[in-house]
Amino acid sequence: MKRFLGTLAGIALAWAGSAQAADLSRPPPMAYAPAPNWAGFYTGANGGWGWSNVDTTVAPFGNFLFPFNSFTVSSERDGAVFGGQIGYNWQLGPAWVLGIEADFDGAGISGVGTGPFGLTTVTTRTNWLASIRGRLGYVRGPGLLYFTGGGAWQDVTASAFGNSFSTTNSGFVIGGGYEWMIASNWTVRGEYLFYDFGNSDSNSVAFGSLCAVGSPGCSVALSRGTNETSVFRLGVNYKW
Repeated sequence: MKRFLGTLAGIALAWAGSAQAADLSRPPPMAYAPAPNWAGFYTGANGGWGWSNVDTTVAPFGNFLFPFNSFTVSSERDGAVFGGQIGYNWQLGPAWVLGIEADFDGAGISGVGTGPFGLTTVTTRTNWLASIRGRLGYVRGPGLLYFTGGGAWQDVTASAFGNSFSTTNSGFVIGGGYEWMIASNWTVRGEYLFYDFGNSDSNSVAFGSLCAVGSPGCSVALSRGTNETSVFRLGVNYKW
């Protein structure tokens, strides 16, 4: 009996020792980084490239002498954009972010369209783009996949027959992007935006210096039809 009890005690001591050794060799539980906090006010800068298609209807003599002689000049345009943004985010639980953002970018998106027989050229250039947009994002790890949309404005200069005029157009913008939190207060992003300014404006230019703008039979009426711009840009933000 004593021998049996001694054997059981030995087995128990051996099991306890092996369990303790297993506990000591087991790696400590992993420490998980806290979920990123997107809420708050931020400012940043961006830069990228834009491309555009613009259709301009040209009516020589302002449709005064020949009411059916208008034609359309199409121009493919591209150029750089660079500017800044400011915004605010609200964190809706761990997975969703709601925000508002305003931006302003200087632009050099320009191109030249040629009319029938090469007799007419129309040059258009987007000088700046601006927008106020809402954002809805889904959080995945340190990243934020978001969709955005809102109101947009642009300033465009059109030139023909040695004269030019500038107009500010309004429209809408939609797009999306991905933002990555690289530190507690810093994020980087890439995004695509599509602007549509519709049938934006009309004006008239004179035939060079032959006569004044608006003189009957002596000017060319210009009206913009399709007026769409796409922009891809990279950005960096600092969250205050």
